[in-house]
Amino acid sequence: MIERNQPQGQADQQGGNPGAHSQLAEVLPPWLANNIKPITAAAVVVVLIAAAFAGYDAYSRSQIREATNRLDSILSQQDSPEKMEALAKFAENAPGEVRVNALLAWATEAMESENWESAALAYGELEQADAENLETVASLGRAGALLEAGEAAQALDALTSLLERVSEPYKPLVQMQLAQAAENAGQWDRALRAYQALVGAGDAPTAAYYRFKVEAIQAKMKDKS
Repeated sequence: MIERNQPQGQADQQGGNPGAHSQLAEVLPPWLANNIKPITAAAVVVVLIAAAFAGYDAYSRSQIREATNRLDSILSQQDSPEKMEALAKFAENAPGEVRVNALLAWATEAMESENWESAALAYGELEQADAENLETVASLGRAGALLEAGEAAQALDALTSLLERVSEPYKPLVQMQLAQAAENAGQWDRALRAYQALVGAGDAPTAAYYRFKVEAIQAKMKDKS
């Protein structure tokens, strides 16, 4: 019976090349020689993961480009309630930094059109967006919108919370808005404390104004007692 030898290439494909592995094992450290197949498999997995990530990254960049073009298209429209609604709807599912830009545009559009409720919603979303260096600005914007909407008590609560966590450079700005919110809410003791804190925080003209506010509130509180 004649035995037919398989072609070398076919043998390598079906069962690998044991000779090659044994030759390789002779020159490798024992730990590496014993684990050559698992290491090779792991390397394949790493390559596959890298390829998948590269594909996802390319898809993400494509999404961002598409979203940016869509945002530009909305921003090119004339100012109108429809434009503001389009920005709000677009911001719901926009990716990453494009969403932050959409929220800023929505908030700005709402403030300029004096739609305070919509502005408060937009700034509230921006507060939660984890946007670098924008949380304080968003909190101040939301409080300002609430104040304009006649919701002084809500604005005061938001500003009181903000004052506890904001960095020092922002404290005078928060105190200014807090003082106004407390005054509008009729909470004179809190307004007085806020204006007193501001007396020494600014230049001479602003300090004089804050002293005037302190004296006016003290007189009002005295009349009510």
